[in-house]
Amino acid sequence: NGDMTLLPTTCELSTEINGAWELTMSHPLDKEGRWEYMEEEATISAPTFQDDHQLFRIDKCVKADTTVEITAYPIFFDSADDCVLMDTRPTDRSGQDALDIMMKGSRYSGRSDITTGGTAYFVRRNLMDAINGENEPTFTQVWGGEILYDNFTVIINERIGGDYGVEIRYGKNMDGLSYTVDMSDVVTRIIPVAYNGRMMSGDTPWVDSPNINKYAKKYIREVKFDDVKLAEDASDGSEDNGDTICQTQEELDAVLIQRCEDMYDTGADLPAVTIEVNMIDLAQTDQYKNFEGLVTVALGDTIHCINSKLGITTEARVIKLAWDCIRNRPAGLTLGDYEYNYFSELTSSLESVKQIVGPGNTVIAEKVQGVLNAINTQLRYQKNAAQTQDVRAILFEDTNPD
Repeated sequence: NGDMTLLPTTCELSTEINGAWELTMSHPLDKEGRWEYMEEEATISAPTFQDDHQLFRIDKCVKADTTVEITAYPIFFDSADDCVLMDTRPTDRSGQDALDIMMKGSRYSGRSDITTGGTAYFVRRNLMDAINGENEPTFTQVWGGEILYDNFTVIINERIGGDYGVEIRYGKNMDGLSYTVDMSDVVTRIIPVAYNGRMMSGDTPWVDSPNINKYAKKYIREVKFDDVKLAEDASDGSEDNGDTICQTQEELDAVLIQRCEDMYDTGADLPAVTIEVNMIDLAQTDQYKNFEGLVTVALGDTIHCINSKLGITTEARVIKLAWDCIRNRPAGLTLGDYEYNYFSELTSSLESVKQIVGPGNTVIAEKVQGVLNAINTQLRYQKNAAQTQDVRAILFEDTNPD
């Protein structure tokens, strides 16, 4: 509360992208009586990876013979109790506009770089639940984004953290680790299929990864690009809907090759890596003291994981971060592929429905037509095969009063 400086023996903040944030602290029963100020609902200011003064509300306080153990949460979590959206309806608004509407008149504020328009109705929902709760809709379901808590402000950007060139390798900045490499989603030979089953010409209608010979076997997948069409297969308005129209087979080949190379550029040919590691904070050493901004890490940052055995560098993000608030440095990292990736859904043949879902699980309306035609066919089949009913109908309801 600003009344006393605490001298805890341990103080650690655990964070996870779009998950729980929790501060735990152990403080001795000191002669000066500092421990007496630690009680439920008190506020603690502690340094974190964001800055030196982040506020946390004590939720649980256990006082024993020699220590006080507390559990606290970011001060923004107060909004789960003292900020209720009675009837708030951001309609066709950007992420920033939606947050402004949701927090109007409260002591909380939000920042967002999400420009995609979205609509959500929040009726009798507390602010925390409306942002990222279990009930639908939530801000993150409609607008997407990743969350940082900064005192009374919530930051929800397309992506948090950044790529500052930080490397992690054994013998440099690693003090114990658990390293998992998952090959299940790797693809090193793509067989591209355009709209209407069109394929590349020639006897080798596929595109190989530059890394294809670095593995013990080839990883071959068929990938559908239904938005790539030959002119004779395209309908009126296809180009306006964002489809790529090719006039010749040669042009179709070139587009499909480029699409496959784009997949490789974004890491489709690299294994998914999850690393739990205790990272030595090089910013605290003399060797790197002039490069503090280049060697420290924060939640959401991209880390380059050097795999000398395979001869490749895998990029993994900090999806969980434990921060030592006493030493003001990382206490432990979990690196992995948190971010939703189109290529992580690779199967023997990618489902076309994946291509109609955009950021925030919103439907791209102009992409729906072909899928609806297939659904319509299935409905007719069910009608012919089902038992006769007294009533059969499909209700189309327009909930827009205008």
